[in-house]
Amino acid sequence: MSPINTDGYVETDITFIIHDMRGGGAQRVAKNLIDAWVQKGRRVQVITWMAQETDFYRLPVDVQRVVVGQKPSDAGRAAAHLFNLGAIFKIRRHLRESKPKAAISFITVTNIFLILASLGLRRRIIISERNDPTRQEVGFLWENLRWLLYRFADVVTANTKHAVMAMEDYVPRQKLLSVRNPVILQHTGVDCERLPVILSVGRLDPQKNHRLIIEALGRLGIKAQGWSLQILGEGRERDILSDLTEYNGLSERVTLLGLVTDPNPYYRAASIFVLSSIYEGTPNALLEAMAHGLPCIVSDSLPGALEYIEDDVSGLVFRSDDAEHLAECMQSLIDQPELRWRLGREARRRMENYSLEIVSAQWDRLLFPSPDAEQ
Repeated sequence: MSPINTDGYVETDITFIIHDMRGGGAQRVAKNLIDAWVQKGRRVQVITWMAQETDFYRLPVDVQRVVVGQKPSDAGRAAAHLFNLGAIFKIRRHLRESKPKAAISFITVTNIFLILASLGLRRRIIISERNDPTRQEVGFLWENLRWLLYRFADVVTANTKHAVMAMEDYVPRQKLLSVRNPVILQHTGVDCERLPVILSVGRLDPQKNHRLIIEALGRLGIKAQGWSLQILGEGRERDILSDLTEYNGLSERVTLLGLVTDPNPYYRAASIFVLSSIYEGTPNALLEAMAHGLPCIVSDSLPGALEYIEDDVSGLVFRSDDAEHLAECMQSLIDQPELRWRLGREARRRMENYSLEIVSAQWDRLLFPSPDAEQ
């Protein structure tokens, strides 16, 4: 049984801070790591702004959940600052009373909250960038606070080498570390029977650039006869993508499937995966597709993806925002089953180095670095 301090708080090994557990790449990584820690017997506390009712990823019942509360949507600037100040003090109180051995946070704004809340508490603080800090816009205030405050964390991680290098200007190099996203390896084989389906996974947002895939499929026309496109995800571009599908005469061949609880059946059934984002950190959808042995096509504007995809070796790389070149890559895979098999096999092999077991052990070494730490 977890020890209880004099204030009635259950003491924890790890406090994990993230804005919400709704659908998203950072949330998926958080869910997988928290599951792994709970299975190892770690006592985990999770602090979110959003309530459990908004969760897409469900946390284990053994996790202690703390909800900061959501900032009112109609709050003015002064009210927003007061809310943020209250959130910092609430997080600080839980850090002080639950006495975690280490606290970890994901995503820029949440990282800044954790650093401010932990000042002077002598807790081990690990923060993590989950996107490309050179491309993602977080706003003037948060950008400057990142430059000012990140150096006060014990460890600053990112899921790409590119992001780590981008932070060297304002974080001491010895504090920076690249930690890969964990992958749950699948039993799917590259030789399994697949359908003539091109798959893309990600929220329907301009950043993900699903428009480009629809345009590329439209350019192929009769050359891609019998092939269809499935897009998993939800977002503000649904109507735009629907209109673009109809404009290109693809209404019978493009399906927007929305958010799905379990994407694995779609990875198992598809024959090609396309990642067309304008920018990313490490795309979880790409890693999942590779783990399923899918041949993947990615944009050359994604340094994180290119740490896994080597052109014509473990996937294909197209010129960013070039629908014609993307169409050519799609056609190559449509026409050459042996190429799909070769790229998919190598993609699956590369994912074996990033299993959940391997990556969670790396996080354990960061969280509990002392020689007498729990193993």
